[in-house]
Amino acid sequence: MKRSFSMTVASIGMVSALFAAEGPAKKPLPVKPPWQRLLQGADAKKTVEQEKGLYELQEAGQFKEALEIAEALADLRAKVQGADHWQAVNAHFVVEEMHQVLRLKQEEQQSYSLARALQREAYAWEAKGHYFVAQSLHEKALSIYRKLLGEEHLRTATSYSWMTYNLAAQGKYKEAAESFDKALVVRRKVLGEEHPDTAQTYNDLALNLNAQGKYKEAEENYDKALAIYRKVLGEVSLGAATSYSGVALNLTAQGKHKEAEQDLRKALAICRKVLGEEHPDTAQSYINLAANLDDQGKYKEAEESYRKALAIYRKVLGEEDPVMAHALAQLGDNLVKQKKFTDAEPLLRQCLAIREQKQPDEWPYLQRAFTAGRSAFGPEEVH
Repeated sequence: MKRSFSMTVASIGMVSALFAAEGPAKKPLPVKPPWQRLLQGADAKKTVEQEKGLYELQEAGQFKEALEIAEALADLRAKVQGADHWQAVNAHFVVEEMHQVLRLKQEEQQSYSLARALQREAYAWEAKGHYFVAQSLHEKALSIYRKLLGEEHLRTATSYSWMTYNLAAQGKYKEAAESFDKALVVRRKVLGEEHPDTAQTYNDLALNLNAQGKYKEAEENYDKALAIYRKVLGEVSLGAATSYSGVALNLTAQGKHKEAEQDLRKALAICRKVLGEEHPDTAQSYINLAANLDDQGKYKEAEESYRKALAIYRKVLGEEDPVMAHALAQLGDNLVKQKKFTDAEPLLRQCLAIREQKQPDEWPYLQRAFTAGRSAFGPEEVH
């Protein structure tokens, strides 16, 4: 027994000596925040291509092939970004969804593929401004998802979200609020609070409440969205920019233009850094800031921002895009306020020409409004 005990003590002593030689145990490296774990380079490019192919396979009813791609995407994201990363979590749920679809009967799988096609068609109609037509397509897709996947499925929640965007675009805010609530409940339960999709739902709900004049409730939801975006995506992220713009919209509706200006400048700075100067979203941020400056009577500063936005739209979208027409109208209105009628007229005429061609239902009203507005301001200011 003594010998055995001595050997044990000796063994412990040897192990202790080895640990002493190696020094104290190293602390594990801190985990990087999610916004520092995004895919880069070839991995990022590959996932974009695979996700596009995945959607096409789902719509074509080739679910075994879709599952293979979904599993490859989930494995890549988990390996490179970490299994806890929100994009890896999303990829995992897509794998589960494909397994669920493969267990369905053939006619049910066909219905699932139809729902995917219906949503794509709905997006196309919405891009043309035909929200009422798109609404019926969204309703059909949502009905299919609820039946096949259940009420508490992420795909169903996403379908609710698309429905809300559509209803809000039509001014049906109360109906949209019901769908927002349903999407939020599912996303909070399945994804948790600290997920960009949950943040997006808070942001969209806030936008809806703001449109209804429920500014306090809207502000609370904007704050929740912004806090999540900043934690998960980082301060310099498009999510944060979206929330800053939303907060500014809320403040503007309450007449707090100076406070709103600060948030709009934050949003613009983020867009310029993340997207670059020559991007439509950066142009829209210039437009948002310009409109705010207009409201404050800072017409010259506003004009500069409008012109920066127009320069971007001309280069990126071309001269005949409806978005270009809207920017021309806003700059023209700004110049009219400054009584620079000679400068405003060609811009407003170009706006009307675009809308006559692209949006014929709107341009006659705008033409009458321009004529009435010009006569109301009196003689042009001399510069």
